[in-house]
Amino acid sequence: MADERLRKEDRIRGVKSYREHFRKAHRLETSALIGYFRPNRSSRFRLGLSTSRKVGNAVQRNRVKRRLREIFRKQRASWLSPQEQNPIGFDLVILPKAAAVECSYSDLQEQVQETVERYRKAGRGRGRRPRRAARRKARPE
Repeated sequence: MADERLRKEDRIRGVKSYREHFRKAHRLETSALIGYFRPNRSSRFRLGLSTSRKVGNAVQRNRVKRRLREIFRKQRASWLSPQEQNPIGFDLVILPKAAAVECSYSDLQEQVQETVERYRKAGRGRGRRPRRAARRKARPE
C-alpha cells in the first residue's frame, strides 16, 4: 500500500508562501470552492487551505477543512498520469465558500476533481507558467 499520509512537505505553510501563491496562481471557481493553482518544480502536489468566518462557525469550518484534506490526500495519486515522462506537480490553495458547509463529502470530491481537470485541460500543470494579466495601477492626475 502506498504512503498516503499528508506530510509537512505536502502542505503550503507560512504567510509569505500564501501571499506569493495568491499573487501568481491561476484561479478556478466552482459553486462551493475556489482553487488557486500554481506549478511547482517538483513532482509533488502541495495543499493549502484558507477558510474565512463567512463559511460558518469553527465546527463547520474545521469539518470542511478535514474533508478537503482527506479528499486531497486520497486523490493526489490519481493526478499523476503514468504517461508523463517528467510529471510536474502543482501547489493548490483551496478557499471554501459558504456553500461548502452544505455539500456532502462526494460533492466536495467532485468539485475538487473538476477544478484539477479544468486546470490540466487548460494546459497548465504541464510545466508551463500560468498567464498573468497585466495589472496597472491607476496613476493619480
